[in-house]
Amino acid sequence: MNSDNFDIYASGPFTLLGRKHTAIVGWNGNNGQERSIGGKEKINYSKFIPDYRSWTGNIPRPVFYPDGSHTETVTRLTGGYVATRLSLADPLHVIVGARSSTYRTDTRNYNTQGVYTGSGDFVETRNEVTPYVGAVFDINKQYSAYASFTQLFNPQSSKDRNNKFLAPETGNNAELGIKGEFYEGKLNASVALFHTKKKNLAELDRSVPPGFLLPDGGQAMVANGAGVTAKGVEFDVSGQLSPAWEASGGYTYLHAAEADGRRAATTQPRHLLRLATSYRFDGRLAGLKAGASMTAQSAIYSESWYGRPPSSEMTNIPQAGYTLVNAMASYALNKHASVQLNVNNLLDKQYYRNVGFFDGVFWGEPRNISLAVRTTF
Repeated sequence: MNSDNFDIYASGPFTLLGRKHTAIVGWNGNNGQERSIGGKEKINYSKFIPDYRSWTGNIPRPVFYPDGSHTETVTRLTGGYVATRLSLADPLHVIVGARSSTYRTDTRNYNTQGVYTGSGDFVETRNEVTPYVGAVFDINKQYSAYASFTQLFNPQSSKDRNNKFLAPETGNNAELGIKGEFYEGKLNASVALFHTKKKNLAELDRSVPPGFLLPDGGQAMVANGAGVTAKGVEFDVSGQLSPAWEASGGYTYLHAAEADGRRAATTQPRHLLRLATSYRFDGRLAGLKAGASMTAQSAIYSESWYGRPPSSEMTNIPQAGYTLVNAMASYALNKHASVQLNVNNLLDKQYYRNVGFFDGVFWGEPRNISLAVRTTF
C-alpha cells in the first residue's frame, strides 16, 4: 500500500478589539492506493480441525498461483480548515474552527492481461463540514475549567454483505472538565465528563449464513444507523509526592449503549483503574530506583452469533474482571551505565487480552522477567 500525504497551512497573530489573537488556515489530505493480486490458491490440508487438543499446527504452506489480474483501491481524503484562538479576557480563551472534508474511494479492476475493465465500490462524500469549539477559563492560579464540542466525520473501510463500503461514521463529542496544579506544578490532577454520539458504526452482519466471508476474507458488516452513545467520567492525577517519590493514578468509567439501551462496546471495560509509583533511593542505596504499577478492569465480553461449538443461538465469549501487577528495579552503575529488571504480570494472572476475534481469544502474557543493561556515550 502506498500513501501520499500533504499539509499546507499558514498561521499568525492578529489584533481585534484591543487584544491579540491567533489564526490558522490550511489544506491537507492523503491519497492512498492498495493493490490486490488475483489468482488461485492450493491448500493441501483440511480447513477443519477434528480435535484442537491434539492438533500440532504442523501443516504445509499454502501455494498461491497469480493469474495476472489485480485490483487497485484508490482512496482520497482532502479538506480545508480554519481555526482561531481568541483571547477574550485574561482568564478566558476560546478556540473556534471548522473543517470541510471531501472523501472518495473506488476499486479499479484489471484482467489477466493488465487491461482496465471497470471500477466498483465507488463512495464519495463532498464538502462535509465538521465544526468545533473549545474554551478554557482560568479560575485562579491553581484551577482552570474547560469545555469542548466537535462534530465527527470518519470514512471507514468496512464493507457490507454485497462487498460495498459502508457510509462514513458521523456524530459529535462533548467534554467538560477541570484541571488543577499543586505544589508549584509538581502535582497535577484533572477530572472530565465526556459524552459521545456516533452513527453508522460498523457492526457484524447477523443476517449472513455461518462461514460467510467477503472476497478479501473479511466479515460482512452493517452500519448502525441508530448509533451508539458513550458517556462517562475520567480522573487523573500525577506528579511528585516528594523529590524522590513519583506517583500517578487514574480511573475511567465508560457507559456505552445502543439506541435500544443494550450495552455497546462490550469488549471495552466499564471500569478501569490505573496506578503507578516509583521511588529513587539515596544514602547507601543511592542509584537504586524501584517501582510498581497496577491496572484493574471490570468484566468484558464479545458476542458470537454462531457460537463455538456451532450453535443457532447467540452466545457470549466472556472475560471476567482482572488485575495485573508489574514491578521494576534499576540501578545506576555509573554516569554512563545502568541495569534494569522488569517483572510483568507479577502475580501470573491468567486472562484474555482479546476476546471475539473471529469468535476466538488471545491469551495474555504470563509472568515474564527481563533484564536490560543500558549505556550512554
